[in-house]
Amino acid sequence: GQEVSLYSIGSKTLLGKAHITYVGPTLVNKSMLYETANEADDRRVRRIKIMPDQVGNLLINAKIDCQINVN
Repeated sequence: GQEVSLYSIGSKTLLGKAHITYVGPTLVNKSMLYETANEADDRRVRRIKIMPDQVGNLLINAKIDCQINVN
């Protein structure tokens, strides 16, 4: 239920708001996506699912920055 702000990568333009709908119970050993080809270090990440409040400004398969607002 935490609020999430969605931004274009490299921009401070707010695309919309969303909410977390699922948080995985365990950590997984590797992230699914790497930022660069040389980024081969294993990470421990937790899978989450985010549901946008509105989908008008979002494109399918577009990379975005998600900022989770922790209160």
